[in-house]
Amino acid sequence: MLNKVIGRIFGTRHERERRRVQPIINDIVSIEERLATLSDEDIQNQTVKFRAMLAERTGPIEVRIDALKTAKRTSAD
Repeated sequence: MLNKVIGRIFGTRHERERRRVQPIINDIVSIEERLATLSDEDIQNQTVKFRAMLAERTGPIEVRIDALKTAKRTSAD
């Protein structure tokens, strides 16, 4: 009895999870609809573009990691 009252007030666990993930699902569906109009070649070009963007944004981090690794190798314990 108490579970039914609580379920009606707050919703079941399934309903709460569905409400939580529904915005993510909506985003995925909209992206899928947009990508469905692109040709395979366009999608491959997007991959190249994304890889270049990732390399650009992670470049300073990679340089810092390499510097830290070098410092670790050359330092005295």
